[in-house]
Amino acid sequence: DSASSSQRRHIADEAFAKLTSQGYVVLEGLLPLELVTPLEAEFERLLRGPEIMSTETLRAGRTQTALPFQLPWNDDRLIGHDLVMELVVRYICNNDAMTCTSN
Repeated sequence: DSASSSQRRHIADEAFAKLTSQGYVVLEGLLPLELVTPLEAEFERLLRGPEIMSTETLRAGRTQTALPFQLPWNDDRLIGHDLVMELVVRYICNNDAMTCTSN
């Protein structure tokens, strides 16, 4: 959040390039630890519990898990982050030129 406008643009450009070339991007250090730590604990609880989650193994030893769209997973700080939203908009506009303009 303390990055300059040009630094943010560079980060967004690099992240979008990785997203389009690899199909995913890892945004290390994007969120503060005070938000991430409780999420990690909740995720571990869900993994050990009886709740049904859809988990798929991906390349590079990663997994993809579909989490319920409820707190804490739908917290605005997660889904409404400026960089995340910019990447979503770029991805959608890049893949649906009929509905997006250059603005």
